[in-house]
Amino acid sequence: MKKLGKRILSMVLVALMVVGVAGAGAVEAGAVTTSTSSTATTEVSGIYTYEAITTVTTTTYSQNDWEAWVGGLLLVAGIFTAALIPKITEPSHSYAYTATITEGTGASGEITIPKSFDKFTVKGIGSSAFSGCTGLTGVTVPSSVTYIGAGAFENCSNLRSITLGNSVETLGADFLSGTKVSSITVPASVTTSANGGVSPFYGAANLRTVIFESGKIPDKILYECSQITNVTIPAYVTSIGASAFFGCTGLTKVIIPNSVASIGSSAFSDCTGLTIYCPENSYAHKYAVANGIPYSFDGVPVDHAVTLEKNTGSKSADSSTVVVYNGETYAALPTPSRSNYVFDGWYTEADGGVKVKQTDIVNLTENTTLYAHWTIAPPAASGTNITVEYVGSTQISVDSAETLTWSGGNQYVSVDQSGRVTSLKNFTKTGSATITATNSAGSVSFNVNVAPSSTQWFLIVVLFGWIWM
Repeated sequence: MKKLGKRILSMVLVALMVVGVAGAGAVEAGAVTTSTSSTATTEVSGIYTYEAITTVTTTTYSQNDWEAWVGGLLLVAGIFTAALIPKITEPSHSYAYTATITEGTGASGEITIPKSFDKFTVKGIGSSAFSGCTGLTGVTVPSSVTYIGAGAFENCSNLRSITLGNSVETLGADFLSGTKVSSITVPASVTTSANGGVSPFYGAANLRTVIFESGKIPDKILYECSQITNVTIPAYVTSIGASAFFGCTGLTKVIIPNSVASIGSSAFSDCTGLTIYCPENSYAHKYAVANGIPYSFDGVPVDHAVTLEKNTGSKSADSSTVVVYNGETYAALPTPSRSNYVFDGWYTEADGGVKVKQTDIVNLTENTTLYAHWTIAPPAASGTNITVEYVGSTQISVDSAETLTWSGGNQYVSVDQSGRVTSLKNFTKTGSATITATNSAGSVSFNVNVAPSSTQWFLIVVLFGWIWM
């Protein structure tokens, strides 16, 4: 009877402990596997036909092989049983919803491509999507779009203007062929500009002006675009890609600034009527001499050095210098970063002063200095799901330029003003709470979950062994 009573008592204790740990779920440890699957459907919204793509990424966390060490403990106790604690796998899923416009039948006038269709973010404009839309006169591409397919606006014979968003990375071959577009700005985000060796601007017979926002002009960007006659390379450009202007037989003048320090192979090959305008003894000057290209020092814009002070209040803060040219824009101005702050722009004074934007026209008589201005950023954290052991504590890490105010908590979890969360004693030995950290610019919230301690699992094993001894 005593032995039976001991077993009953032990079973009760074990049951209580299992209840205490049951709510915690599996610990994310051991092997991690990731798999991705996508499904696509064709949808219609107004004049647009699009491919709606749902991508599911599944991450599976498999615990270590608990059977081995638990079985060993039970064997010592003389117990023969099936695996007490099996492997636990709790997959997590993340979803991405994207759309590619495949057809814009009937598009006319000036249009702005939608950023999204319901929850599907527009990431691409497919090949020939608007081909032959003769009523189309203007297009604005949003910042959500990262690629434009080959011939996307081919033979839109009345299309005169197109504005590309600042996230476009890929421009498809001859995507403006047969249009009346005469000028275009290529965003700094563009890295792929030729498909099968064909320029994205091939066949754009009316195109005369191409403005580059990047410090590197991509390879083959104007490959065999014979319609181009004049090119001015901005002062912030440092390199010109291979075959960038290959076969531009109509190109007669290109102005290359001192900032260019690299010109790729065949960049100006077969530009039979070309003269390079550049500063004396510059890289472009030496390139022209080495490649037998006529050059001139006349008509090169006057340049000025602009010193950029990061203006963080630290004497060790970095400063840098860019070169700008009168008559051009301040596009060479970079966008600096500073931990826990948001960049507010370049100003003529460290405090106050006049804001100088990248689109402003340079009109300087001497070198000058500009100062970065900053505003406090909201608090930020690398993760917002926090686990704390029962009757334990952990420190939450948050990035902030200001002292934080901490709030939240309940009967399961408390938090102090240093951001340390503590699990409080309760009957179930589980629980969760929302904890929030706030500064003057905003806040960030955390989901705090109470998990069983490793000691609890060990005691469960020992009690099971004691039950059957």
